[in-house]
Amino acid sequence: MIKQLLLITLLTPISVALLTDQGSFFVRGILTCNGNAYSKMPIETFEKNYIFKDDLLTTTTTNDDGSFYIKYSGKDLVFFNPYIYVPNYCLSETYNGLKCTTGAMMIQIPREYISASLAPDSEFVVGEIDMAKDVPFEAQGLARIFGGALVNTHDCMAV
Repeated sequence: MIKQLLLITLLTPISVALLTDQGSFFVRGILTCNGNAYSKMPIETFEKNYIFKDDLLTTTTTNDDGSFYIKYSGKDLVFFNPYIYVPNYCLSETYNGLKCTTGAMMIQIPREYISASLAPDSEFVVGEIDMAKDVPFEAQGLARIFGGALVNTHDCMAV
């Protein structure tokens, strides 16, 4: 019995270490709204969890010219599967001091742009995206099956 407990005690950290995936990424792009800079708007990156709530990795805002740069490194169990989430306030109207989203942009960071080390080897360039037009929404997991119905794409902010 003691040998079994000792074996379990020794193997548990090894098993967790083997199942842990580390990674890093560098993402950049430019967001516009009907041709104008989508400036000072929130951008978040999340780690996709297929069973539990997705983990927030970083929060930033676009620069005055609509550009953004996100660099992140971290660890997760089993797979490191990050994505970019941007609430879409472009062309939304203000009502009672609140501006609410008209949807969201969600872009999965491709595996080939996720470095296995804690320092990114390459950069993922999303290019220039006009939030007034066809905004990419790459749902994952159950959200993909249900057409994004499980993802909250409605947010409001005070203006």
